Amino acid sequence: MFSQEFEYQLPLVVEALLPFAIKLTRNRDAAQDLCQETLCRALMNKDKFAAGTSMEAWLLVIMRNIFLNNYRRKQLHDKFESYSKHEVAHAADRNLHNNSTEMALTLKELQEGMDGLPGKFKVTFQLYSQGYKYQEIADMMKEPMGTIKSRIHMAKRMLRNNVPAWAEAYA
Repeated sequence: MFSQEFEYQLPLVVEALLPFAIKLTRNRDAAQDLCQETLCRALMNKDKFAAGTSMEAWLLVIMRNIFLNNYRRKQLHDKFESYSKHEVAHAADRNLHNNSTEMALTLKELQEGMDGLPGKFKVTFQLYSQGYKYQEIADMMKEPMGTIKSRIHMAKRMLRNNVPAWAEAYA
């Protein structure tokens, strides 16, 4: 009965999503993508919709949360990108004065360290380094958040032990 009510109400409030999405993104294509992602998330989580709650308000909260999470993830990615570019430029400068083999060896050690992480630690740490939050990783991997935190901590410890030159970057 509740599922039928949900499926009846959903099409009635869909039109209210696009104006809010445009206001958030300031881009019609991005707004349509945000609406689609919101509807997908709502359908996947329809069991969490409480009867008697405003469907429109529920969907707008989902949309806002998706937008904020994507925005934060993009900010972190941009920060990492600029940091990486800065580090590459700094390393190139340093290589003029130092042996370039030293830098290549350090990057090789880092890659080997990442490749050497056991499966679940590697996947969890890669998601973490891409900017996903602990809870998002836990949901994706269907694991408790404590397990995810522990894996990330252990992955950092393994990297510190295997790649001492990069230890501070992951501390």
